[in-house]
Amino acid sequence: MMKKKSLIKNRILQYLTYKGISKYNFYKETGIARGVLDQNNGITEDNIQKFLAFAQDISPSWLLTGSGNMLKSQFAFEAAGEPIRVFREEVSQEVQRIPLYSLESMSGVIGVFEELRNQAPLGYISIPNLPNADGAIYMSGNSMYPLLKAGDIVIYKILNDKANIFWGEMYVLSIVHQGDSYLTVKRVQKGRKFNQIKLVSQNPSYQEKLMPFDAVKTVAHVVASISFNTIY
Repeated sequence: MMKKKSLIKNRILQYLTYKGISKYNFYKETGIARGVLDQNNGITEDNIQKFLAFAQDISPSWLLTGSGNMLKSQFAFEAAGEPIRVFREEVSQEVQRIPLYSLESMSGVIGVFEELRNQAPLGYISIPNLPNADGAIYMSGNSMYPLLKAGDIVIYKILNDKANIFWGEMYVLSIVHQGDSYLTVKRVQKGRKFNQIKLVSQNPSYQEKLMPFDAVKTVAHVVASISFNTIY
């Protein structure tokens, strides 16, 4: 009788896919023997402990039983029929009015967030108990599909210091590199070299991109998103 892969292994693979972490980097960072996740058998307690030490944001209860949310700080709820995703737990306010901005009138991206603050917002978003946020913008493109798609709204909190990035989480980044400037939403991981970062898309059709850390001018943490599900 063929053995089935353990459910815990399947959840580990689900976590790696969600975070955009390759198996190569997983084995390298955890010290777990290569190929373990592909074997159709159980997983040792020692390897579970190594994984939990590596993935400190994962919910142990979800890993072991599948109950609850994948991440300790991940909440999912609905407001007005629109799914809301909160990606990291931060100090929250009971009610706040978050300005929703348009990027169409932007003259550049170097001072993108400062310039947005000087704009009249398109409107305001109010969601109870949302982490502190500075603003919200519409997504363009589908590099983060299926998690986010063009037309969805991302709510962000600007980092005062780029050194405060939490590797593996999602950010809005303004980038100037080799004469090109653009604004992008990506998961951010450490690069292969010193002073290098890796921008990771959720959509498998998009390749990872290595970028000098100095090319990143401003960083804003995505604290929540609003997805619109329409049939018209």
